[in-house]
Amino acid sequence: MSLRIILGVLMPIVCCLHVHARKFQSDTLIQNTIDSFPNISIDDFVDLSDATEDISSVLAGARDPYLQTVSYNFANVRFRFRGYDADYATTYINGLLVDKLDNGYFPFSSIIGLTDIMRNRDNKIGLQTNTFSYGDIGSATQFLVKASMAKKQVQVKYGYTNRTYRQQIAFSIASGNKKNNWATIFSAAVRYSHEGYVPGTHYRSISFYWGIDKRFSFKHLLSFAIFNASSANAKQGASTDELLLYGGHYYNPYWGYQNGQKRNAEIITQHAPTFILTHDYTPKNNIQWTTAIGYSFNQKGLSGLDWYNTADPHPDYYRYLPSYEKNPNQQLILESLFRDDESIRQINWGRLYQTNQDNLIQFGQTTGRRSLYIIDESIIQSNIGYATTTFNKRLKNNIAFTGGLQLQVQRNRNFKIIKDLLGGDFFIDWNQFAQNSSQTNPSAIQNDLNRPNRIVKKGDQYSYDYLIYFYRASSFLQLVVPLKTIDIQVASEFSEQYFYRVGRTKYGLFPDNSYGKSTTYPFFNWSVKGGITYKINGRYYLYANSTFLTKAPFYDNVYLSPKTRNSVQDKIVNEHIVSSEIGFIANTPIIRARLSAYYTEVKNQLDVVNFFDDDINNFVNYVLSGINKVYTGVELGLEYKILSTLSLQFATTYSRYVYKTNMQALTVIDNTQEVAPAPETVYCKNFRIGGTPQELYSLGLRYQSPLYWYVSLTVNYWDHLWLSFNPVRRTTRAIEDLVSFDESGNEVYSPLYYQIINQTKLDGQFTLNATAGYSWKLPKQWFKKSMYINLNVLLNNMLDNKNTKVSGYEQLRFDFANKNVDKFPNKYLYGYGINFSISAALRM
Repeated sequence: MSLRIILGVLMPIVCCLHVHARKFQSDTLIQNTIDSFPNISIDDFVDLSDATEDISSVLAGARDPYLQTVSYNFANVRFRFRGYDADYATTYINGLLVDKLDNGYFPFSSIIGLTDIMRNRDNKIGLQTNTFSYGDIGSATQFLVKASMAKKQVQVKYGYTNRTYRQQIAFSIASGNKKNNWATIFSAAVRYSHEGYVPGTHYRSISFYWGIDKRFSFKHLLSFAIFNASSANAKQGASTDELLLYGGHYYNPYWGYQNGQKRNAEIITQHAPTFILTHDYTPKNNIQWTTAIGYSFNQKGLSGLDWYNTADPHPDYYRYLPSYEKNPNQQLILESLFRDDESIRQINWGRLYQTNQDNLIQFGQTTGRRSLYIIDESIIQSNIGYATTTFNKRLKNNIAFTGGLQLQVQRNRNFKIIKDLLGGDFFIDWNQFAQNSSQTNPSAIQNDLNRPNRIVKKGDQYSYDYLIYFYRASSFLQLVVPLKTIDIQVASEFSEQYFYRVGRTKYGLFPDNSYGKSTTYPFFNWSVKGGITYKINGRYYLYANSTFLTKAPFYDNVYLSPKTRNSVQDKIVNEHIVSSEIGFIANTPIIRARLSAYYTEVKNQLDVVNFFDDDINNFVNYVLSGINKVYTGVELGLEYKILSTLSLQFATTYSRYVYKTNMQALTVIDNTQEVAPAPETVYCKNFRIGGTPQELYSLGLRYQSPLYWYVSLTVNYWDHLWLSFNPVRRTTRAIEDLVSFDESGNEVYSPLYYQIINQTKLDGQFTLNATAGYSWKLPKQWFKKSMYINLNVLLNNMLDNKNTKVSGYEQLRFDFANKNVDKFPNKYLYGYGINFSISAALRM
């Protein structure tokens, strides 16, 4: 770690404002035995396999009255806390910071199915302080999964659902603390479906967690853990309204019949074995020093169709659709076919195999069937080393001091392999998009000049292969000063990091800028935050917090096309973020509530998107800069006990997430690196940030019987869910000649102008959900020990509303010649109709 960072944390800490009144409790320093496998609750059914990987763990079971309600009831519309992306949250496991450096967040896919033992967590949202990290503007979560913290018990669970997976079997066992001061814990789960809710999808996963602890004395505890989740799931593709009309709301273009069986071309596979070694040193009740090191190997693959110099094999390619046909009679015939013949709407595997088997050629010294269609797999392998140390001490007058150091190193290998030759014998490692350039540069067609004209077969790497190296070191200090009526918190963090690229192929188009090591890009960042809490009494609090920080960009927003070359954006800058929040907390036997308002501004973000530009007739790198966003809102979570057995839950968000200014875009032609003459302005000021609803309302009743059963009913409504927009459509190039002037010199906009410019908003929708559960203690004389059976049932969207668009996107293409918005229409995904989960668990 740089001496500059270590010295930097000793700089004067600037006081801003904080969220939560909390004294540093000694019981956070002493590890107590807990019940690892409590009764199953709604939170256990928040299925991360149904969610996107950018959903933070704060959405998977926080006990905050607001998040406890909205995280489950709005998971189907990809709710994001305060609209933030997942990289604005930090995640720890057993004292170790486990966020990845390439995207800034922890891959929750690596703990799918492990809800039984991952339930014990410490969630801090917004700008709250905590005793394990500096935190972030979104959330900070620590999973505490140590064998010595688990009560001795065994649990077996079976679940059935009609969602992404159908069946789950889970097993957990904890030894408790033995007389020799050893303790172990183990959990495993299997999830499976031959086909999920959406046709052509399947899901398979197996996960496990094993931990072992050894306490050497009151002062020293050593914990070791290893966990992993391996999974394979077939994807669902978003579709246009035209195809959804023919194929239904759950039409999936990624599959087709092969020998009478459904086969999906796009399969996500992943596994991430992780090892963590943690040492807890507690010399006194007011001191705890936790040090953890870890290593993780993550591999994620995505398969898909690839082809060379032949027709696009995707059934939803826009040129195949009835709407593309100009002849009215032929259009009617196509409409009839798409409506009545399912095979027309799906991948024709037989045709792909036949095309390959008919293509018998001689290439060099090789004679065989050259595949024109293949299944490829894009793979990211991440090797990550972690080290974290955190020191807590309660000083005089209960002043709590926390300090910590983190070190992370990571190497990503990004490459593509041949997964299936689809009946052919070989494929040639050529770049078909470089054919025009090959007329003047014969080498342009080669994906790797070090291995020209290479024949590749199943399992071989082809197309691209490059490494990204990352390094980050950080340190933080925090003080929480409790006074008679107020608590004050101040903290600061300093970090430095870098990344660089190493090309493993010499790309024919860029022989001097693709192979070998690139320039190293360093970043130095800092943050200050703080807050004040006014303690009205022991049950009501007012708080205010604020922070200012800088943040490094991610590598894929810096490199124009890391698959092919080392070229980067002209101006590489840190993000600048200002965030503040104020609120009120009530915590009484009758009412538990949190009301908060927040404001966050993010400046200087970078982005790079790649797509086919129909105006240029080539693939382009669309380089975006000057992206400024503002997140504002009010959120309320309330739980009110009407009776001792009946409670009311209410949660709402009223927020606005917008682009504060226009952004700048530069077009770089991918095959030549030719740059457009000048940047163009993307007119997006006041556009909504898409992908998550900005208004939420949830009202529920829960009855908890003294006889150990419960039932709840919740009605939910969301609105202001906007699609992420295509920046190319919001430029002068797209709307020129659509603006005129009247006699007074005022601008007059044509109807087509608004069709092109306006952002797409999805309709507001509501759902009705219900849950019920029962816990039964078996007579002890039956088995000579205490045993419990827990039964739970969840029903979502009980009114079976299948007309709910829950997500989608604008295609990154635009018809500049004719300005036809419908040529590349929006694509959508619909939410599930009525869906359920049934679970039974035996605990002893």
